[in-house]
Amino acid sequence: MMAHVPKNILIANGFWDEEVSGGAYRIGSDLARYLARTGHSVHYLCGTQERAPEPGVIRNGVHLWRYPMPSRSGLDGLKLFQHIFASYRLTRRILERTRIDVLNGHSQLQYLGATLALGRGMTRCYSSHSPLPDEMIADGRTGGWKGGITLAVAVQIERWVMAVSKGVQVQSEFTASLLMKRYGNLARKRVKVIQGGIDYRRFSALDDDRMEARRRLGGAWQGDTPTFFAVRRLVVRMG
Repeated sequence: MMAHVPKNILIANGFWDEEVSGGAYRIGSDLARYLARTGHSVHYLCGTQERAPEPGVIRNGVHLWRYPMPSRSGLDGLKLFQHIFASYRLTRRILERTRIDVLNGHSQLQYLGATLALGRGMTRCYSSHSPLPDEMIADGRTGGWKGGITLAVAVQIERWVMAVSKGVQVQSEFTASLLMKRYGNLARKRVKVIQGGIDYRRFSALDDDRMEARRRLGGAWQGDTPTFFAVRRLVVRMG
């Protein structure tokens, strides 16, 4: 059995999940906390709504590095590059304290900024939760000539992110199909489906029948009225 060798790991994401809720933020933050518990030195790079965040503050064993979110409204082209540049500068500060062995990105812009700052010499892997262009289209941010230019820039950013990564991890065949449809052979060579897991200590299948489960949940769940429940937004890119 190979000995456990602690690594210096940098995770780049949009937000820390204790500040802003979101699937990608939760997955990246949970991963950071888990890796810290297993003995790795973990640094987490992200944006924040705070105007003057403390650099390198430790949360749950993770070194948290945050930059203030750009003040411009809307996800236009300039705002894209503001995220990249802020991530680049913050990563350079991290390198003043330690080397980085592994970079894992969960958000395209922060991952790109960190990659530019780190250069060569470490393993880079990207965890894609949803394609950036599809995210923008679903949110209606691609209208007009400015939106069209921003969308084209987003496509090139994601293409570059995939090209510099040793591997691209997705959690579903559907997300893999979206990336392969847009990026062709580049995605086929790098995308790997690694599905998410369930903590069976917290979640398990109900032993009760359906009506008993509704009774235990209470409130609007009681009764026999059909209920449709979705944990994500109902847009095409969600499948």
